[in-house]
Amino acid sequence: MPFYWVGSWKNPHFTSPLRIEGYLFLSLHLIILAFVLYRWRNDFRRLGGRGIFLLLGLVLAAALLSNACKFHPASEDAVLVPARPDLPLLAGLPILLAASLLGAGPATLVAFTGGMVRGLFESHLILRPFEIAVFGLLVGFLIRQDYAGRLFSILRQPIVASLLAALLAWTISFWSFYVYAAGPFLYVYISSFAAATGYLPFTLLEGLIAGLIVQALLLLFPRLKPVIEAQRTPPYGYSLNRRLLFFVVPLILAFILALFYVVNVKAIQVATGQTIAQMARDAQNMAEERIPIFLLYGQATLQGLARNEDLQSESYQVRQDRLEKDGRSSAFFRQLFLLDNNLALLNIYPESPPEGLTLSSEEVASIVKIIGGEAASQRTPAYRLPTGELVISFIERLEDAATGELRGILVGRADMGESNPTMRGILAGLQPATGEGLGFVVDERGYIIAHPDPGLLLSSWTVEGSRLPSSDSFSGETYQYTDENGETRLVYHTRVLGQPWSVVIMVPYKVVMDLAVEISVPLLILLALMTLAVTALILLVISHLTRPLHTLAEASSQIAQGDLTAQVKVSGEDEVGRLGAAFEQMRVKLKESFEAIERERGRLKAILDSTTDAILVTDSRGHLMLANPAAEHAFGIKAAEVVTRPLAQAIANKPLEQLFTRPAGDREAIVEEIPLPDGRTLYASAATIADGDGRAIGRVAVMRDITALKELDAMKDVFVATVSHDLRSPLTFMRGYVTMIPTAGTLNEKQREFINKIIRGIDQMSELIDDLLDIGRIEAGVGIEMAPCEVGNLVKMVVAELSGRAEAKNLKLQLELPPTLPPIVGDKALIKRAVANLVDNAIKYTPEGSVTVRVRERDSYLVVSVSDTGIGIAPADQMRLFEKFYRIKRRDTIRIKGTGLGLAIVKSIAERHNGKAWVESKLGEGSTFHLALPKEQPGSRSEARGA
Repeated sequence: MPFYWVGSWKNPHFTSPLRIEGYLFLSLHLIILAFVLYRWRNDFRRLGGRGIFLLLGLVLAAALLSNACKFHPASEDAVLVPARPDLPLLAGLPILLAASLLGAGPATLVAFTGGMVRGLFESHLILRPFEIAVFGLLVGFLIRQDYAGRLFSILRQPIVASLLAALLAWTISFWSFYVYAAGPFLYVYISSFAAATGYLPFTLLEGLIAGLIVQALLLLFPRLKPVIEAQRTPPYGYSLNRRLLFFVVPLILAFILALFYVVNVKAIQVATGQTIAQMARDAQNMAEERIPIFLLYGQATLQGLARNEDLQSESYQVRQDRLEKDGRSSAFFRQLFLLDNNLALLNIYPESPPEGLTLSSEEVASIVKIIGGEAASQRTPAYRLPTGELVISFIERLEDAATGELRGILVGRADMGESNPTMRGILAGLQPATGEGLGFVVDERGYIIAHPDPGLLLSSWTVEGSRLPSSDSFSGETYQYTDENGETRLVYHTRVLGQPWSVVIMVPYKVVMDLAVEISVPLLILLALMTLAVTALILLVISHLTRPLHTLAEASSQIAQGDLTAQVKVSGEDEVGRLGAAFEQMRVKLKESFEAIERERGRLKAILDSTTDAILVTDSRGHLMLANPAAEHAFGIKAAEVVTRPLAQAIANKPLEQLFTRPAGDREAIVEEIPLPDGRTLYASAATIADGDGRAIGRVAVMRDITALKELDAMKDVFVATVSHDLRSPLTFMRGYVTMIPTAGTLNEKQREFINKIIRGIDQMSELIDDLLDIGRIEAGVGIEMAPCEVGNLVKMVVAELSGRAEAKNLKLQLELPPTLPPIVGDKALIKRAVANLVDNAIKYTPEGSVTVRVRERDSYLVVSVSDTGIGIAPADQMRLFEKFYRIKRRDTIRIKGTGLGLAIVKSIAERHNGKAWVESKLGEGSTFHLALPKEQPGSRSEARGA
């Protein structure tokens, strides 16, 4: 396989195609090339100055490397092409660099430039530049494609992209060979396919070398690697049908190509074997039988003539008569003549021409050997007579029967042309039965001595070409060679049995191709039919498999869009059928569930629409999600216009905004009074909405109009304040006079009991009046002293003071304080009283168990919590628990004394400190009361700076 550092730069040209289709393909390739360059024009626009310089350098490198460092395949398999393409080892390197650094468009241009050089100076195939351009386009597309997925990530690697692009580009090389092959279509097809197949390994080798080099460069210099954002969905990623076809179709095509390759290669092998076998049979038949018989017959005939004593007669006429008689009886010799020992002519038949008999040099040399006693018989090599006929001479010595003395020389000349019936039969037997090719005989000198073309007789011939493997059953050798016209021939060469001659039969490779066509056509037709049948079957199977899945996908899409009316119709007992049945069952269940939910939603909507309580719901971002008609009426809004808007934009009400933004615990209800612009007041209770994982996803608030209650409460406050003030003095007088009664005289036991009950009643009335006056003072802000105080110390004092009462009821009073608590600004006496009221209530309403007092920080508040294990509070009572004079009326609380003002005082103290008070309770499980006090009062920080 010859290697060249630099190829020839002489005689650039393209060979005209032998088939008219070549010009059609050329036009089509030009149109496609123009379209590709236009399609990827943006790759050129993005080049810039350095990019253009790099592109020009790669174009120049492609032109130079396409005619350098190359070797010429020595394969004899390609037939009927102008020239076998050389293989430049580095020709693909500039193309891959252009694909990696510049894109598919520049890579196509670089490849086309290299292809032009290879077409003009190497193969001269007119479609060769477009084959290389296709390689550049494919490798550029593969390296720069941005499809997502592991497969396409692998395809972006230069070594993989170059091999795959080389394989795909090779598939169109068939047409380059096709347009230069003459003959019927099937013959041309077989020939072109054989030529393209033989070229495939070298094409892949060229792509492999370029891929390895560029892959190594990108590993050594990662900055050169193109940055590809692989986010695009692959073409097959939109449906299962496409996905299956994407993988099945290439496999089918590869399988078909492999079968076509195997059929063609096998057909050529069989055809070659059959052709060689026929050549061998014809040659061996001549070499082992006809030619040896021809030579032996001639020699034996002349020997028989030489033994006749008439030829040794002294009489000329006797000798002449014998020669004439023997010559007429044997048509083998064209001329017989008798010489004496001095080579003088004695007799000749037929008569010699006027110019006389001339011995050839070959005859003289053989006669000399006989006279010298070296041999009794001789046969000369073939030679031409002066008249131009090609003959061989058989020579025998005439001996005295008694003494063995040489008495003369008998020479018989045999014609080697068609005038000799035996030689004519030999030549006819050497010609191939197909009528194409020829057979001839070569003597020991390498000269042709029997040939259908008389002009080639005595021309020199030697074996040329590459030797092919031959069967052991044949004695000859088979060669294959291509002549200067590009025509490949098979040559069978064998020795003649027992003789130095050789028989040669030459057959053009076209005979092999014709026979291969005859062998392969039925197989190819069967293969084509089977391919069509299998392809149709596979497409039907894929369609059959994907159709129900497509139905399921459409059904799931309709379900996702809320349409549950379409029935899922997928039958069968296989996995897809069971999946369809499950989908249908799911659809029915979902439909029933959604209908049930819709009914519940309708009932809920009816309840929300009919209730007089205003209800607002916000999401986790504080956007309004629901407002019932009562809320629309209360705040003067239209739900359709404000839903999904932030609450502060939907409803301009600061207390309402605070209600929805104030921090709250998981189960903590926020209670607030919401004043409306028209003077009404709503009592609002807000709670956090949590999902299944406990995460807050919104807030709901229920608001009831308590304007009438507020008016009654105000009237009650006026009445209570008036009555409290007016009753205080009479009660003082009453207690004074009652306590003086014992001084008036001796009282019996019954009288003292009545006096004590009166005093207790007066004390209770005084306590009630004091509480009412305290509430009024707290709400009015009279006598409140705001100063820094330690809540922890105040709580400790309360627990210490009330621990005796807890012990008296066998209750466990516990205190849980963190290590450190920040001080707050507030009225110590009021805070202590609020805590004392909560602890006192807990002790009162806890028959057994424990009472726990905790203090903790929560956001910007200190929260005092009093938990008990008492009787608990019903939800209906929790809403009014902090109202004045409100007491829970239950059988188990009748005997517990109280004024109903303790929790009202706690609420007033909390609100005076800008805090809040609330309760969490479950009936029968105990309660937890919370008092939240802000760590800093509004204005306290600025006052502290001012001080």
